Amino acid sequence: MKNTMKRTLGLFAAALLTMSLAFSVYASGHDLTFTDKGNRMHVKDKTVHVQTYYPYEYYVLDVLDDALVVANPEWDDCGFAVCRRVTDDYMDYTGSDDDFVLDYAEEYLEYDFQQLYGGQWPDTSWEVVDESSATNRVATMRGYIWNDEMDAYMWTVIYWDTSYNNVMAKTFFVPEYNGYDKADKMGKKVSSTVGC
Repeated sequence: MKNTMKRTLGLFAAALLTMSLAFSVYASGHDLTFTDKGNRMHVKDKTVHVQTYYPYEYYVLDVLDDALVVANPEWDDCGFAVCRRVTDDYMDYTGSDDDFVLDYAEEYLEYDFQQLYGGQWPDTSWEVVDESSATNRVATMRGYIWNDEMDAYMWTVIYWDTSYNNVMAKTFFVPEYNGYDKADKMGKKVSSTVGC
């Protein structure tokens, strides 16, 4: 019963979002396509060349011009997954993979956080970690980001999407009071993020 209700609510939210896309897509330029995959939703953003799967209770926001954002409304303040194709940036980069993820964070994550949560420009504390033996992993970074509006855990993984031969970046922002393990949980739910 709970899964049926979640699925129905997810389909309803996707339908509402799809109906509102005539206005939001025109304003933002995002070209989104939603598909019900039986136990989760699939979204393809042709504008930023990213697609991903997410649970019915989550929803998509088109708040960033160059990324696909999936929001988890289960918490008082949302957790967010920011999915971005970074192939060109990565191919043009001359430093190490670890330096790339740090430079990616400097260029994008503070801006993303401020756009998603509002408030002042954030402060950060992060480090590169080696916690995956996946052959398609480029680099992983974990950290903490905060401003006057929100304190959040942050987790970024840069990886090769072998199906489309793209380099992808996926970042999770999870409000601090939810605990660090929730970032991992959200990471498992917003899955298979690939280019297109």
